[in-house]
Amino acid sequence: MENMNYDPTIDAYISKAENFARPILEHWRRLVHENCPDVEEAIKWGLPHFDYKGDHMCVMAAYKAHCSFSFIKGELMDDPRLKAAKDLKPVKRLLGKITEFSELIPDQEFIAMIREAVQLNEKGIKIQREKPIAEKPRVLSVLIYGVNYHVIASGPAYCPVFRLSV
Repeated sequence: MENMNYDPTIDAYISKAENFARPILEHWRRLVHENCPDVEEAIKWGLPHFDYKGDHMCVMAAYKAHCSFSFIKGELMDDPRLKAAKDLKPVKRLLGKITEFSELIPDQEFIAMIREAVQLNEKGIKIQREKPIAEKPRVLSVLIYGVNYHVIASGPAYCPVFRLSV
């Protein structure tokens, strides 16, 4: 595949995928590049990602028995399948677990989703994720055999992780 934006590490990823997955991954990749010529590819967290305008846009993955494709900002997109998949693991979003080429959605639907994802990135729209509230460890004073110990308790219900210091 001759294209300036094709990353050889993704070529290698596809070549190592199971036989059924290779044509599917190549098809998705081609459609992304045709509909977003300035897309940048990279392997992140072990999976092929497509970024545009400095932000994540979509990701594809191949496993032993299936492959998957997810739009990072799917929950902000118009397609009800993408909105409904908001709380699913990425492997189950949008297309679910694809095991053969015939299970793909029609190209025109997929292209419309790519174009919408491109527009979100062009507008600089980001997903607002709630940051987990980190609970501060408690310091407890414990008197053991006449010696005062400071116990730093952390974890759920402050058990069983303890560190003792005198």
